[in-house]
Amino acid sequence: VGTQTRQIGVMKAIGARDHELRRLYRGLVLGYGLFAVVLAVPLAALGAVALTAYTSGILNVDTGWVLPPAPAIGVEVVVALAVPVVAAMVPVNRGVRITVREAIGSAGIAAGFGTGLVDRAVASIRFLPRTVMFALRNTFRRRMRLVVTLAALALGGAVFMAVLSVEASLNKTLDSGVEFYGYDAQAMLSGPARADQLTATASRVPDVVTAEPWLFVRGQRIEPDGSDGKIYRMIGMPAGSDIMRPDMREGRWLAPVDGNAVVATDNILKDEPDLHVGQTVELEINGRTAAWTLVGFVKAPEEQRVFYTNLAPLADAARIPGRANVVAVRTAEHDRETQDRAVAQVRDRLESQGIEVASYNTIGHIREQMNLSFDILVSFLAVMAALIGAVGGIGLWGTMSLNVAERTREIGVLRAVGASNRMVRRVFLVEGWVMGLMAWLVGVVLAVPISVAMSRRIGISFIDRPLEFAFSLSGILIWLAVVLAVSTLATLAPALAAARVTVRETLSYE
Repeated sequence: VGTQTRQIGVMKAIGARDHELRRLYRGLVLGYGLFAVVLAVPLAALGAVALTAYTSGILNVDTGWVLPPAPAIGVEVVVALAVPVVAAMVPVNRGVRITVREAIGSAGIAAGFGTGLVDRAVASIRFLPRTVMFALRNTFRRRMRLVVTLAALALGGAVFMAVLSVEASLNKTLDSGVEFYGYDAQAMLSGPARADQLTATASRVPDVVTAEPWLFVRGQRIEPDGSDGKIYRMIGMPAGSDIMRPDMREGRWLAPVDGNAVVATDNILKDEPDLHVGQTVELEINGRTAAWTLVGFVKAPEEQRVFYTNLAPLADAARIPGRANVVAVRTAEHDRETQDRAVAQVRDRLESQGIEVASYNTIGHIREQMNLSFDILVSFLAVMAALIGAVGGIGLWGTMSLNVAERTREIGVLRAVGASNRMVRRVFLVEGWVMGLMAWLVGVVLAVPISVAMSRRIGISFIDRPLEFAFSLSGILIWLAVVLAVSTLATLAPALAAARVTVRETLSYE
């Protein structure tokens, strides 16, 4: 509409009514929408097939050739036709209300240009080169167009940086869990065995530097009114464990001299809000009820609610004194290969002594499975960010093309007073870079709350608690490089077109 102001004035001068002009532009917008549907439906189908194939490959399932369902295509068609019409209402209504005199005399610049606060602030800058100043001032001529262009590009950048921040938050959360437990590998036994035998056997493996017997049992809370409460995992470790590195939230960790003392993960308060440090908790283990003193709360390293205690009192309560059913080891090197080799040797040595190993795991494998679970979601989010960024890049290209068309006469004046092709190109390239940098700055600001919200929501959905937030600084730099590249590509074609226009063509342009 902005580039056809004079044409609107001519049509109104020969009798066109406002509603007729609105109908004309609505038909034009619907035509664009229909053309977009023809392109979008097959592209969306191909994209859906590619994403499905990628996801099924990660999950190791064969989904075959899956086409998008008819309702999804229907929604796509409705959105493609309705959204452009709604989006065009404001500029069309504003454009057709212009008077004939204003339309014929329009120079393509808002009437108040140069008088606003932003315009005066830009004009006050004196230290930049003239080419940059010229481009900077041109950037703010069409403020509404600038806002719309920046919105899509900034949103794409914000989502992109948020995705990388979610990935960084996941890694931080996994690192926190690994640091909490401290072990590199675990071997779970089919039944309890002598704790000293487990330690001695595992310690003889060359890659193992520390080995500890742990005991996993189930304990059911007896509520204060005597009713049966929920069942929780109880983990007993040797007094003064060298492997466990708890992150205390309240109270203290277990002392070597503690008897029936327990430390609970803080997420247990969701189920047992009445618990507090110093409270006596009744727990039933293997049919026997005993009183335990709650001495502290630790930050939960995973979704599961757990009570931690020393090995000896827990083994006594479970009626298996001096025994354990898990061997936790720390290896000399912490890579996946060393962990796998060490736990396999621990298993072989235990089984050679008649101790059956039910399962074993390594921190490397756990991290791999966790990353695999998140990779699907992160991939979808990354695709969404890329699509939004692509829309922003296309919008920037359209904006710069309109800017070139609106300033055709201005380009002619510049060429007439001696401006070279290189200078004309530079003016529009700098204008595109300014828009890109503005979008980058807005995107950085938006990325922080979006990252926090996504890390919280995704963490609660996957592990029942927010991820430990970590903002990706590398994402800021990566998106800066991306947005400068997108700005250059989106601006290059309009800038080259502007530089090719002759002085005669520009001065005779209507």
